[in-house]
Amino acid sequence: PTCYAYEEGRKRPDILFATFRTIATDVTIVKPHEKPGEAAKEADEKKRKEHRAAVERHQHVFIPGACEAYGLIGPSMVTLVKELANDLPISTQFIFKRTMMNAIASILARSRASGIYGTRYRRDNIMPH
Repeated sequence: PTCYAYEEGRKRPDILFATFRTIATDVTIVKPHEKPGEAAKEADEKKRKEHRAAVERHQHVFIPGACEAYGLIGPSMVTLVKELANDLPISTQFIFKRTMMNAIASILARSRASGIYGTRYRRDNIMPH
């Protein structure tokens, strides 16, 4: 979305959800630190500092969505899924949350697998022995 004005640079969130409370999010996957969850929390804070003011000027809500590359889904991503589910009928909220969390976990797993196979391919086919 390009509806937000930033004081510097050409920044913008990744997705704008037209729910009861308009929600903007910026999704990121980061390299984990030694302590699980720490990198996701740092990425959340960085995204909040970057986008919150611009988004809130429009009376919208900003919820960052950070995950770690090895599969940890950050707390803000869980919050985002819950907030999106709250806009749905109660009878569909549970299945929506479960499906979204499974989809996120699957995407992270697929990304890890691509990285592993890409490294293996380069080792076996590109780099000299």
